[in-house]
Amino acid sequence: MGIPPHCKQMGYPARKMKKEDFVELLEKLRERPVSGRKLFVWVGDKQSITDILPAEITNEVDLLQIIPDESCSDDANIQRELRKIVRETLQQGVQSLKGQQVLLVSNSWVLARYKVPLSVFYKYYLGDRTLVVLQVDKSMFSGKLPEYVRLRENITLEYFRNLLPEENKDNIIERG
Repeated sequence: MGIPPHCKQMGYPARKMKKEDFVELLEKLRERPVSGRKLFVWVGDKQSITDILPAEITNEVDLLQIIPDESCSDDANIQRELRKIVRETLQQGVQSLKGQQVLLVSNSWVLARYKVPLSVFYKYYLGDRTLVVLQVDKSMFSGKLPEYVRLRENITLEYFRNLLPEENKDNIIERG
């Protein structure tokens, strides 16, 4: 497997990304470009990630605010429209880029729900001056479900884990 890119960049031995390493990477990015395409999955509530992101270089995209309206008739059309809207949003972000930028993607479960690939972030946004954080809430469901209902609490995280390219496989940070 080799040494994960974030470890090589920061001079650490190979290991999973820890919150402290992530915070250090954010500090470096605040000061200057950091080589590589940086996409992270933050597993925890939105407040826990916004507390550590550098506010002056962070922008947020709430996918629930940009999702296509009900006029899209089926999942395939919603996926197509959502991909287009995400691509356009990312392109606008890059065109207006001044210095480094962190993009926080909230309600990222929408990407998993409509099977939007992460390649759109790599193709249109990620670079030495940008970093993306996909925020995934931990399930807080505690009710009782009927026997015929199966709750897959980690489905969004599983989706992202399966789509992350090798260079970012270790970039899943669980708040804790």
